[in-house]
Amino acid sequence: MLDSNSDPYDLYCDLKWLMVNLLDDRLVGKIPQESLDSLRQQHEFLLDTATTREGLIKAFEDTFYEDQNKYISCQKREGSKYIRQAKQYVQDHYAENITLEDIAATIFINPVYLSIIFKKEEGKNFSEYLTEYRIERAKEFLKNCGEYNVHQISSMVGYHDSRYFSKIFTRIVGIKPSDYRRLF
Repeated sequence: MLDSNSDPYDLYCDLKWLMVNLLDDRLVGKIPQESLDSLRQQHEFLLDTATTREGLIKAFEDTFYEDQNKYISCQKREGSKYIRQAKQYVQDHYAENITLEDIAATIFINPVYLSIIFKKEEGKNFSEYLTEYRIERAKEFLKNCGEYNVHQISSMVGYHDSRYFSKIFTRIVGIKPSDYRRLF
């Protein structure tokens, strides 16, 4: 707890040291260096212009909350980066037997963490996303590739059991793949 008899200069130095260390611990490597330098200058200005003990504490609180918001924003962007990479992996490998663990290993993050942020950002789990993506691709193939039969298309989108593919397709789209092809 801060002592009301503390020397204001000592208090200033302590708060400035604490602020810089918190800033470094939370944001270094997460935001561009020029943004980090700019934040440091803003914090130092706020702390330098405080004239009372209460003003100094208020300046510190304001800078701490600003840093916290920057940190949260960085975390969201980082999560989105992983989701973009995971979705790109699905687009590139949807016809293969892929798992969340495969993707997590490829983008160097923990599969549990990837599962959590995927569900949070996409509103569905990874397997639901993969299934929906495969079915969308199958719909495109059924519309545009008359030379392939349903069995071939099921393999092209990662389902090697065409009966299972037909069941999943019917559940999601509402009609059988062969009926879908006839409609389009």
